[in-house]
Amino acid sequence: MLLNRQRCGLRAQRSSTRLHQQPLATAAVTPCGSIYPSCSQALPKLSLANCVGVNRRSCVTARAAPANGRIDVVGLGNLCVDAVLPLEELPPPDLEVRRELLDRLTASPPDPSSWEVGGNCNFMVAAARLGLRVASVGHIGGDVYGRFMDQILREEGIQETTRIAPTSSSSCSAPQQQQQPCNNHQTPAAAAEPKRCCCSSNATTTTTASTSTCNGTQSSSNGSGHTSSSHATPQAPPPPAAVVVGGGGLDSTLICFVLVDHASRHAFCSRYDFGPWPLLEGIQGLPEQAAQVLRSSRAIFTNGFIFDELPLEVVRAACEDAIRQGAAIFFDPGPRCQTMLEGPRRAALDLLLDLSAVVLMTEEEARVVTGYEDPEAAARWVLARPGARAAWAVVKMGAQGALLCARRTGAAAAGSSGHGSGNGKGDGVTTTRVGAVKVDVVDTVGC
Repeated sequence: MLLNRQRCGLRAQRSSTRLHQQPLATAAVTPCGSIYPSCSQALPKLSLANCVGVNRRSCVTARAAPANGRIDVVGLGNLCVDAVLPLEELPPPDLEVRRELLDRLTASPPDPSSWEVGGNCNFMVAAARLGLRVASVGHIGGDVYGRFMDQILREEGIQETTRIAPTSSSSCSAPQQQQQPCNNHQTPAAAAEPKRCCCSSNATTTTTASTSTCNGTQSSSNGSGHTSSSHATPQAPPPPAAVVVGGGGLDSTLICFVLVDHASRHAFCSRYDFGPWPLLEGIQGLPEQAAQVLRSSRAIFTNGFIFDELPLEVVRAACEDAIRQGAAIFFDPGPRCQTMLEGPRRAALDLLLDLSAVVLMTEEEARVVTGYEDPEAAARWVLARPGARAAWAVVKMGAQGALLCARRTGAAAAGSSGHGSGNGKGDGVTTTRVGAVKVDVVDTVGC
């Protein structure tokens, strides 16, 4: 089955040995000139076949840096920790009920075994495992969750996150602290024998799709979920009074509570749903260090949650600055697109649709963003927007696979290639369809 939401990035190999059972196919060399405006290189040819049965991260993190010193891709914003919590039944859609639930959940830290890095972390982990040089720009608080996220991303070979907002504690971001896992609260036995970070009650072997609604946002389940780590047992948090969980303030790492019932239906509950927006208060521009990281990258990946965190003008300035340096913007509207249909938030959605070289949507999101029921019509609508930069538009269709609509320019004009089927309609756009990838289900949350 095909992972049909950005949140469903690779669940870590550490949470299932099944990911080691079959060698991965060698990736094809893909010309990138049509996506990266100033790039005539080819993306690197990758083969992880020799990594079977060993720590595959050791293979990909030993990759050589690009000759020109540029980062391949930066994940911008939407850095959060997911806490996966089993419930007898999901809460109703009533906002006040959910707000009360969020207050109760944030009153004390959840058990560390439920923690997983989420949001854009899933994309960055997947990219790093493919051999790309990955960096992170966003907000991580000075709390125990921030230290957990730092540790996981570091272990995955992702460059240390460049913070976009100050915190009252800088110890977790000091270089000397970044070199060692945060095991201050572990027993010697736990430190010697790392445990997997996953919620066992969340694992499932069913492939039945399920949906739930959280504050008007529908989510469907049919694939694997979050990224977790067997090499990073989370610290036991300090007493509840010492930690702000998902609350306000820049000292707090953003937390998303993932609520799962006995049928594997799920809903999300976090500050993203309630505000006040933007969640990162007082940021009027990115620090120069963060801007430099974005300028040094060939590509920037972001999603619709970025506008819950930062003002539109901050996002616009950062993206336009990176584009001037030759970077391509990759944009996944995500489930928050349902809140971006009018007013300033519609302007924010239109901004990234206009600036992005690649737009990635699920079927549901494509209907919301474009108004078209047909996935191909939706993808073509993205490419046909007046003044749009988009060269590729991808729609993920769950068990039906995915389709790519691409402008026929340069190398792309020769037609489609690879394992999909392609066609053109004489309008300068080719359509390629690929089937879904069959996988052993590890976790349906997030899909």
